[in-house]
Amino acid sequence: MKLPSVLIIIANYNSSAETDACLSAIRETEDSGFAIRVVVIDNSDAESPYRHHDATVIRPGKNIGLGAAWTRGYLFADSIAADFCLFLNNDAVLDSRFFVEMKAGVEAYGERTALGPRIVRTDDSGTVWSRGGEISVIRASVSHFGGGLDDAALAVEDFETGHLSGCSVFVPMGLLREIGGPDDRYFFHGEEWDLSHRLRQAGARLIIRDSAIVRHGVSRSHERLSPRILYFAYRAKVLFAQKHQSSIWFPIWYGIGLTYAAILAPLKFAFWSREAGSLTAILSLQKALVRAFLDGVGLRKIEETDYRP
Repeated sequence: MKLPSVLIIIANYNSSAETDACLSAIRETEDSGFAIRVVVIDNSDAESPYRHHDATVIRPGKNIGLGAAWTRGYLFADSIAADFCLFLNNDAVLDSRFFVEMKAGVEAYGERTALGPRIVRTDDSGTVWSRGGEISVIRASVSHFGGGLDDAALAVEDFETGHLSGCSVFVPMGLLREIGGPDDRYFFHGEEWDLSHRLRQAGARLIIRDSAIVRHGVSRSHERLSPRILYFAYRAKVLFAQKHQSSIWFPIWYGIGLTYAAILAPLKFAFWSREAGSLTAILSLQKALVRAFLDGVGLRKIEETDYRP
């Protein structure tokens, strides 16, 4: 009897140590009754030195971003007739029973359900990083649940959620085909919001499989509050808003957002990055955020070369 198959889709960008640890953990997972295969979409500037661990490696030849990497992986999954996709961050480490718990989740909730794990921090804090969330289409934002809570003190309880973190998303291929797969126009940020929202629009349930554990670190391949990363984050917000807000609300949201990007947001992010006293830092942030709104009009695909310091 043919085992149900899972394709794990991992994007790597100049972070081979994290990718190697991620692949090593996959090899150590317990037998679950799934046939597991891995594809790495390697967006790195040069060939990365990680060990491939029997993974298929696809090298686009440039940094195509996460949304396009997910799409490449999804198309590969379709070509090999995989039954499920697991979109997995390269700085995530699966618990040894991850697939055992996901298999039980599929049996409990059926194949019109996408599953996410409890995600805990890899540091010594013993706290949760993310445990579901809720998307606000009106605000084009996401509220994450569970961040900072004591992992050991939380009861293990599955529940329905409005958002699955892109750190680890387990989706039946049938659902992905129904919605047309991930949207490759997102570069970095937004792809998980869009995927969760479109799955729910298609009538799928999003469930946190609380007994499935993923340990997540902060990738060293980016700085969260840098002008470059904030540019791509706000480009993603504009793209998401244009796609999913009403034609009446989007111009209002856009005007409010552009004003915020020009005045308040640079001060906030400079303060958070401990550079509130640096006019150069504030102006650099302002330029990136305003440019993100101006460049974002028109539902254009977000490219790495769009960012101009």
